[in-house]
Amino acid sequence: MQTLASAVNNNSMIYNVYSCLDKRNLGKDSRYPVKIAIGYNRKTDYVGTEVYCTLEEWGDLSSLNPSNAVREKIKLITIIQERVKALLKSMITYDIKTLRLLIKGLENTSIPSHGDKDLTSKTNVFDWFDLKIKELEDIDGHGTADNYRDTKSFYQKQTGLSYCMFDYFTKSKLFEIQKVAIGTGMSKANVHRHARHLRHIFNIAIKERVIDNHLYPFGKRGYVIPQSRKAKKALNRDEISILMSDKPESQDERMALDFFIFSYFGNGMNMKDVAYLEHGHINGNTLQFLRKKTENTAAEAPMITVGITPEMWDIIHKYGSIKTDGYIFSIIRKEDSIKQHRLDYRNFNRVVNFHLKAITDRLELSVKITHGKSRHSFATGLRREGVSIDYISEALGHSNTAVTKHYLGTFEDETVSANADKLRKYASISNQTGLESDKE
Repeated sequence: MQTLASAVNNNSMIYNVYSCLDKRNLGKDSRYPVKIAIGYNRKTDYVGTEVYCTLEEWGDLSSLNPSNAVREKIKLITIIQERVKALLKSMITYDIKTLRLLIKGLENTSIPSHGDKDLTSKTNVFDWFDLKIKELEDIDGHGTADNYRDTKSFYQKQTGLSYCMFDYFTKSKLFEIQKVAIGTGMSKANVHRHARHLRHIFNIAIKERVIDNHLYPFGKRGYVIPQSRKAKKALNRDEISILMSDKPESQDERMALDFFIFSYFGNGMNMKDVAYLEHGHINGNTLQFLRKKTENTAAEAPMITVGITPEMWDIIHKYGSIKTDGYIFSIIRKEDSIKQHRLDYRNFNRVVNFHLKAITDRLELSVKITHGKSRHSFATGLRREGVSIDYISEALGHSNTAVTKHYLGTFEDETVSANADKLRKYASISNQTGLESDKE
């Protein structure tokens, strides 16, 4: 016996969806499981509903006046059947295993409910982006939230969809998106940044058991996100020396350069960390603080310890607040909201970078100076002086040394040339032009 039958048309495929009683499996209390059947191409697949009926109850489903207990069963069966139909309409390729997992995920996921929105919204990749963005904003990760918001917009534009299931993003589709995006002017670094965010969304959905591992399009045999690194992120020894001895042409340039120098000696701390430094973080001749980026996200956020150099003391005394119970610098105010803090330190960072660009142009440096370059230059400078990556990683507050290696700039040209000469000497090659002829 079957009831509540309906047809679904998707991609020229017609599915006949209906509920049925599985009489092969008699459960407790003489009840049989009710399943949703999906008929297609003379085949039939089944999805469980976790609803059980006796033969009498099953017969009562089509009654004009069913009992209250049967009414409740009809409601539950109808909900599952409508979910199956909605999923069938949105699936790019039919896969019963995925469909079962999605139905199960709708019941069991720990992600908050979407209320009255479409019951299949938890299978929509873009809804998961929204949840990730909200999660980041709740812990003051507004910068990262903006990055995920940007990625969501990127994939919505590339797909032309506002509702997109996980199975849409196959290996071939991701390579196609990459080709189109780069072909229309987007940098590889940005394409790969978006792909890393999408990969994170996939990992969350798999962890929440909404999708299965076989839908994962990344990894060795899938879409591999190339690691890209721009050359010359860091300033070399000579460029740092030129900056340190520069005589700025205005007070604004002086201020911008001072905050660059402060961060350079301060373990390359970014502007947000500079803004949130408090007098209480000063312990003798050291600064001890938690990075704002990781204090709410890392399980055990590492404490950053900075040795305060004479240059840093001068800048603290020059720009520091006289209040000893607040922030060292007056970039943000304690009484303001987090949202206002973000506006203030980002605006200050823009002002600093504007004047650092003027310094770059005036000194005709090969690298465009920004406040962020202080971080790369700090890490690369220590590495070129033979400091271990382990120490640099700890100083930067990274979770592992692999992250640190991306901060290390390219080796200076003279270092490369010197090493090439060492190799030539090892091979006993003359420094003269060409090879020496053999002499008898």
